Formats: sequence, C-alpha cells, structure tokens
Amino acid sequence: MQTKKCKECGRIKSINNFYGIQGECKECTKKRVKISSRNIKRKCMMCGRLFGTCICEINRGGGKLCSRECWYKWNKEKNVYNWKGDKAGYSALHKWIKSKLGNPNYCEHCKTTKSKKFHWSNKSSKYLRIVSDWQRLCVKCHIKYDLERRKSFIVKCIICNRKINTKSKKRKFCSSNCSNKYYKKII
Repeated sequence: MQTKKCKECGRIKSINNFYGIQGECKECTKKRVKISSRNIKRKCMMCGRLFGTCICEINRGGGKLCSRECWYKWNKEKNVYNWKGDKAGYSALHKWIKSKLGNPNYCEHCKTTKSKKFHWSNKSSKYLRIVSDWQRLCVKCHIKYDLERRKSFIVKCIICNRKINTKSKKRKFCSSNCSNKYYKKII
C-alpha cells in the first residue's frame, strides 16, 4: 500500500486519502475550504460533528460523513449497497457466521478436536442470521446430521418394480442383485 505525507498536518496516510496532487489529505482540504456559496455545513451521520462539504460532493451521493474513520464505521452490514439481509445466499451466511464466531475448532456432537476439518452446520435448514441456529461439526458428523434430516422418497426398482423408501432420488434399484441383473443386460 502506497503512503504519502500530508503537507498540512504532517501525518502519513494512504494515497487513497488524498485529492489529486495538492499534497493535502482529504481532511485538511475540507478544513481549508474557504467559506463561499459552495461550502455547505452538514452534520456527520456517525459522530454528529459539523463539517463542511460542497454541492458537487452531495450531488454524487457523498457529503454525509465527516471522515474516512466515520465512513468505515458506518459502512458495515446494512449500510453496504449490496446488503441482502435474510435473503443472502448459502456461502454469504457461512461467511457471516464465521465472522461472528470464527472458525469452528471442535465438534459439538462427538466432542472431538482432532479432526482435520470442521464445518458450520445449520440446525433448522432455514439458514437464518441467528447465531444459536448454527453448530460446529466435524465432517463425519456433518454428513450424518444432514442425511438424518434429509426427507425420504419412495422410488420403484426398475427391475422388479418393488417400492423402496430411500433418501436419494437417484436410486434405481432395490438391491445389488437387481443392479447386477440390469448391468449384465446392458453389457
């Protein structure tokens, strides 16, 4: 990250905190702006401090916050332009729970800490933004947990037409005997 020293306040800041090539940071530039018909006093939405801005900044949608520090505090979750709230997708919710509770490091079912990998598992299958609706599981327990909750299907065997109660829609045979008969006919 490139940095630059402000000529006015003497602080070293990121290049992103400077307007053009004047040498003054954005905060010092805003302080220096002379009182004129373009200078508008506004109240910061985060800290409530009065600050000066100009009409061009307001027209482009800015002029609401007094500094970058206030912007970083304000620009979280619901204030981000593409915030979806409860309509967020699978991976976004997993990132959210990871940011709230960190990486899982033990399994709540088998109480192991020696597994190579742990997952965040949703308890209700509704994927809500409620911390208590999530649990830490090792991969083995996560697979078992998801299989137990999966709804069952009734499928007909394509060889003997026997009805099978199964958790998989893709299952075609009731037994390995029927499977062997089917594949021997094809070969």
